[in-house]
Order: sequence, then structure tokens, then C-alpha cells
Amino acid sequence: MNDTTIPENFHYGGVVPLAHPVYILAMLLAGLLVLFLRRDKAITPFVLAGMIIPYGQAVTFAGVHFSMLRLLSMIGMVRVCWDIFTKKAERSKLHPIDKAFLSLIVVTFVTTNILFKEMGYFIFSFGVSYTFLFVYYIVRHLVRDEDDVLRAAKALVFVGFVATVVMILEQAVQINVFGYLGGEYLHPLIREGRVRSQAFFGHSIIAGCYGATLFPLCVWLWLKGGAAKRHALVGAVSSAIMVVTSASSTPIMGLAAATLAFCFWPLRRQMRWVRRGLVATLIFLHLVMHGPVWALIARINIVGGNSADHRYQLVNQCILHFWDWWLVGTKDNNSWGWDMWDTANQFVGTAESAGLLAFACFVALFSRSFRAIGNGRAAYDSDKSKQFELWTIGCVIFTQLMNFVGVDYFDQTTMVWYIFLAVVVAITGEKGLIPAKSSAQAFIAADMTDSPLRRASLPSVRSNVRPVNTNRFRELG
Repeated sequence: MNDTTIPENFHYGGVVPLAHPVYILAMLLAGLLVLFLRRDKAITPFVLAGMIIPYGQAVTFAGVHFSMLRLLSMIGMVRVCWDIFTKKAERSKLHPIDKAFLSLIVVTFVTTNILFKEMGYFIFSFGVSYTFLFVYYIVRHLVRDEDDVLRAAKALVFVGFVATVVMILEQAVQINVFGYLGGEYLHPLIREGRVRSQAFFGHSIIAGCYGATLFPLCVWLWLKGGAAKRHALVGAVSSAIMVVTSASSTPIMGLAAATLAFCFWPLRRQMRWVRRGLVATLIFLHLVMHGPVWALIARINIVGGNSADHRYQLVNQCILHFWDWWLVGTKDNNSWGWDMWDTANQFVGTAESAGLLAFACFVALFSRSFRAIGNGRAAYDSDKSKQFELWTIGCVIFTQLMNFVGVDYFDQTTMVWYIFLAVVVAITGEKGLIPAKSSAQAFIAADMTDSPLRRASLPSVRSNVRPVNTNRFRELG
């Protein structure tokens, strides 16, 4: 049975085929583990079940649909509430990233319902909103420090390894084993004679993009040393295989973006000038080119049969029809040109579906993530290894940003994006909230006084200072 990832009637309250018993049992087992394992261990079953069970698998109660991820998130929220009620975990303050995410969910829910004015859409959007909120805050609750990040990263590597095995089988026999259980196509799509493997993801592009984001994450794992290096090697190989077997341009661009981001490491203290130079270059190209600067998207032709011109038209038509969507989004984007209903760009999709304010909230997730990483890096100015660890997390976020230029996550992979946001908060901690200049000024102020911080942070300077011979000054006097 070749079920699509999300049946057409899944969106507005129709009858959905019952999820396969294997997926239901897997979800229940993962839910029990999330409930009863220690907090630091619960992230592993949550990630594995949330990612490997296809998003299209759902059950129906009283005419209301519950995907496996939605049910798992509801069980996870029971664990979060119990931990807070029993004071096993303190209620953390809202981080600027949390505020941007919450604003995005609320604004999207309000604007889209103003736009559609349908009860069916209200039910659908309400379900999507609380599912995403639950998943995000479960991840934030379970990923609180570097050890939690390490466990989450290893779980993501294992997900990539499973996907790699399935995608290789798709290349060899053109069968997706997850298709036997429903929720995915049994036979993978073929374009220009190339099999486009997708495993348990909603599309081959999303599968490849997941592989692309694994690469910088595996660099971070390698830096942790020990057993994490084995996970890093497995993840790096899985990353390359997933990108290649997806037969898509967007994952290749994401992997190239990650590599480019690492190349800018020597210029980490000049990134402000790099950004200004990039903006100036884009403005110059826009002035001298015959078309707009975003027309360069149409010239990207890495994999035969790709839809680079479609990606260009998505951006172009979105800009040309700004006044149609800026307030609460639009329902008429499918009339702007051929295939314009397929918003294969997360930025365009957010803007056209929910308006300018939602778009600003979505961009704020990236800006605040990069700001927290930059502030954290500045706070560790004397620790180069810690700086590079933070830089690798920045590369993960940058890779995700580039992926969103060519794809709109519509399956369970959204969880990965939320995990990365939680990782930024956990890794940067309080240091990510202190502006970079303030961190540097505090360090200099400590250096000007004979404080423990100065003695601990500048041992090499002290060891090279020769004591002054005061008697010599008396003789000269």
C-alpha cells in the first residue's frame, strides 16, 4: 500500500487509516521510557521514536486525529509537568529564543485562522500548534547542559544511521521498507534516472537535509573525544551517504554551507565586517545584474532535473506580491505562477502562510541563536577549544538556515530544528545572554585588579613577568 506521507484528508478532519500496530507499540514503549527513565536518559527514546516513526501515522479519537508524534509529545508533557510539580527540575526562565519561538507559534495560529475562518482549519492549526509547543518544551526540559546535548547528538546520529541503511536498500532494490508499514511510498521516486531515497522522512530532500546537518554536529562530537569519536565517524559517513542517495541539490548546498562556515573560523573576530561585506556585495550585484540578485538561485544546477528556477520564482513572486501577504498571509499564492503552491522554502512558506510578523519571528530564531553563540564565544576568549566547539554549533544553525532556503519541513524533521535551538540555549547558557562587548569589558576589568579571576586566567603572563629590583632604582637615584 503506497500511502503518502500525509493523506490529503489528514489536514481538515477526514478519516485517516489507522496507524500500523508496530508504530503504535513503538510509540507507547517510547512514551513509557520517557515517563519513567531519569531525566537525562529520557531524551534518547523521545528522539528515536519521534524521528523514526513517519509523521503520517495517526489514530482517530472521536473524529480528532492524533499523529504518533502528537501522542508522544502529550506523554512527554506529563513527564515535564510531573518533574516541575515534584520539584525534580526547576522551572527555567524564558530565553530570548524561547520568546521568539512562542511568538512564532501564537502569531501563526492567530493570523492563519483570521485568514481561513474555517472550523476545520481551526482544529487542525490548534493541533499543530500545541504539538510543536509540546515538542519544543519537552526538548528544552530534557536538554539542559552539555551532557544532555551529547546524548541528544548521539541519538540523532543513530537516527541517521538507520536512515542510511534504509536509503542504501532503496538504491539497491528500489524498495522502501517503511512503505510496507504505511506512511511512506513503497517504491522511491526516480528523477533523471536517479533513485531518490527518503527512508522514513516525508521527502528525499528532507532526508538529505537531515544528513547535511549531521556533518557539523559530528564535528562537535569529535571534539568531545572518547567514545563520542566513534559516533562522530558513524555520523559523518551517514551524512555523506544520505546527501548522495537523496539525489537532491538542496542537501548538497547545505553540506557546502557547513564546509564554508568552518572555513570562516580564522575570521571569527571579523565576522561583523564579513557580514557587511556580504551585504555590500549583494547590493552591488543587484545594481549591475540585468535581473534581481535573487535570480542567482535559478543558476544553481548541481543535480540534473532540479527545480532551481522554481526556487527563484518562489522568492521573486513572494517579493512582488508583498502587499498580498504581509498582514495575515494569503491563500492565493497558487495563482502567482506554475507550481507556486509548493512553497519549498521555509522563509517563503512562513511569510505567505502567516504574514510579515510571523516571518520576523522566524528570522528572530536565527538571529538570536547566532547572537547567543557569538556572545558565548566572546566569553571564552581565552579558551580557543571552547570557542571552536561553539563555532561548530553555529555551523549547525547556519546549515539549517541554508536548508530552509530550499525546503519546507512538513514532517517530523521539525523536531530536529527544535533540538538545535535547545542545544544553543544549553551550550551557551548564561554567557549567551551577555553581550560580547560586556563580556570583554568584564574580562579586562578583572585583569586590571588583583582578583582570583585574573590570577586564574593569566598564569602565563604572570610567569613571564620578572620582579622589579627596587634597589637598582635607589642606586640610580
